[in-house]
Amino acid sequence: LWRIYWFWMGNNYARSGFPFVWRRSWWRDLFRQAGDYLRFERGHVHLGHNALGGLSYTIFAIALGWAQIFTGLALYSQGKLPEALKAFNASIELDPDMFLSYSNRALILLSMGNFPAAVKDCNKAIDYTKKWVTDLFAVAKAGVASNKSLKEVFADTRKVMDPVFGNVFIYEHCLPFDVSRAYDEASGVKHPRIWTAERDVEMWSQLQS
Repeated sequence: LWRIYWFWMGNNYARSGFPFVWRRSWWRDLFRQAGDYLRFERGHVHLGHNALGGLSYTIFAIALGWAQIFTGLALYSQGKLPEALKAFNASIELDPDMFLSYSNRALILLSMGNFPAAVKDCNKAIDYTKKWVTDLFAVAKAGVASNKSLKEVFADTRKVMDPVFGNVFIYEHCLPFDVSRAYDEASGVKHPRIWTAERDVEMWSQLQS
């Protein structure tokens, strides 16, 4: 429960962008960000998810995706395995890259005695996450070895990862931060640096220079 609280509420260094509809500042940020996007502008620097990003994440990733997952788990707990399987199939159809849907569907398939399909779904969930991490770090490591800048490594990463992960709903948002961390690690920075507003500005200035 404590981790869930911090996911939504955040702190001075990170926050999810939860839609605080009761705050005037949230509505100002929402319309400001929407206006920036409509003008094809990057927008103002924002710590964590901006209001528009947080609202979209809450609706499409949390409300819709997790509704399907919880529906499937509820049906599973009632012993309605065929119906639960349909719910997870719908979740995967809604977002084919939601690895949690595959791992949960594997539970249903296992209970139905379909062991080969269950193993296949488990492997798909594991391989998907593994490929993201290994591809990301491999590009960063090669870039650092070649004395490339963060901007150059970011461009190289997109060439490798866009064809596979480009349709992930938070791909565009997360990739700059993931590449930045991978670049640090490949450069010998063992522990992740605290993300601050100043570091956010620094990263974007490097990527957009």
